[in-house]
Amino acid sequence: MSYLDDIAAEYEIILSKTFIKDKFAELIKKISKKTQKKVVVLIDEYDKPIVEHIDDIEKATKNREIMRYFFGILKFSELNNVRDITFSRQFATLLGYTQTELETYFESYIQNLGTVLEIKKPVLLTKIKTWYNGYSWNAKDKMYNPFSILNLFMDQRFSNYWFATGTPTFLMKLIKNTELDTTEFENKKVSEILFDSYNLENLNIFVLLFQTGYLTISEINQKTRTIQYILNYPNFEVKQAFMTFLSFTKNDLGDIQPAAEDLRDYLENDDIEGFINIIRALFAKISGKKNVSVFILVLGF
Repeated sequence: MSYLDDIAAEYEIILSKTFIKDKFAELIKKISKKTQKKVVVLIDEYDKPIVEHIDDIEKATKNREIMRYFFGILKFSELNNVRDITFSRQFATLLGYTQTELETYFESYIQNLGTVLEIKKPVLLTKIKTWYNGYSWNAKDKMYNPFSILNLFMDQRFSNYWFATGTPTFLMKLIKNTELDTTEFENKKVSEILFDSYNLENLNIFVLLFQTGYLTISEINQKTRTIQYILNYPNFEVKQAFMTFLSFTKNDLGDIQPAAEDLRDYLENDDIEGFINIIRALFAKISGKKNVSVFILVLGF
């Protein structure tokens, strides 16, 4: 409520409505009237109040109803039909950086990073692509994650930026509760019809992972009666972090990453005994035997 009043104050507008939905509508109309321009409402992470409480269906459902009530006013006048452009071809490169945009607008940053890391430009570009490229909504155009790219150039080192700062704990718990093998998150076929529903009581985990950015479209099969999407991890940043978080169910993440570095060092120095000892210690805390492949990813091979 106060946030709407703050926006109104910026435009020197006074809002008189009491209820938040009415106040939102009043704000839009008065801004349009004062500026003599159409108002564009951009909603970022619209599903966050729902997704963050997926493990509490009652609260998630309540938040959904509040959001439906609040954003319902957007369906007045010419906005009677809100269009979902997720899979629209003309908007496939709207979000994120394309390869051309990366090399054009960040040329000086790329050169500087290459100097700092002592990596030649062609090799550096390949590494950047492996770590942060791969998001796609049409299985053709691949986009870079802006958040990770900006942090890469700012910190001048490769790291799991987006995953580390944006992954809610509930999501990890939800995935672990499904008892799915981490390899099942690759080359997963999902029917188009699943994207049209958001059933909180019986939520499809793969659709959720796509909607929250942890899986992306790598292939589209239009030969079937219903379009089939093939989902995969978008890049190394997400895949490595995912495997690390999900596979070591009883190991603290603070112990996992140092252990991974030790494992790499032992292999590089042909110290097989040291390598095996760490593996034994980690696997002693793992429930189940489905996650052996995680070591390859944690090490970065």
